[in-house]
Amino acid sequence: MPLERVANKFLETLQLTDTERQGIVPICKYFHTSVLSLSERFLQSMGHHNYVTPTSYLELIASFRRLLTEKRDSVMKAKKKYVNGLDKLAFAESQVSYDKHGTENRECLSNASLFLEKSVKSGTSDFV
Repeated sequence: MPLERVANKFLETLQLTDTERQGIVPICKYFHTSVLSLSERFLQSMGHHNYVTPTSYLELIASFRRLLTEKRDSVMKAKKKYVNGLDKLAFAESQVSYDKHGTENRECLSNASLFLEKSVKSGTSDFV
C-alpha cells in the first residue's frame, strides 16, 4: 500500500483519467517488487548485490512521467502536422475547383468572343 500511495502522489500532477491512473499505479508497484525479487535471486545465484532502494522506485516513476510526456508531445506534434496537411489539402482543393470554374468561364468567354468576331466579320446577327 505505501508504494501505491507514493505512486499516486508523484503521478497526481499528470493529466490522467481515473482508469489510466488505476492501471499505472499497480504496474509501477509490480515493476518495483519484481526487481526486488529478481535482485534477491541474482544475489543467491551470482553472489552479487543489486541494490533496490526507495530512490529506485522514485526514479522509475520519474522515468514513466518523462516518457509519457515525451510520447504525448510527439503525438501532438504529429497530430498538428496531420491537421496542417489536411488544411493545405482542403485549400488546394478549393483552389483547383475555383481554377476549374475559372477555366470553364474563360473557355466560355473565349467561345463567345470567337462567335461575336465571326458574326461581325460575316455581317450576320444570329443572336438576340
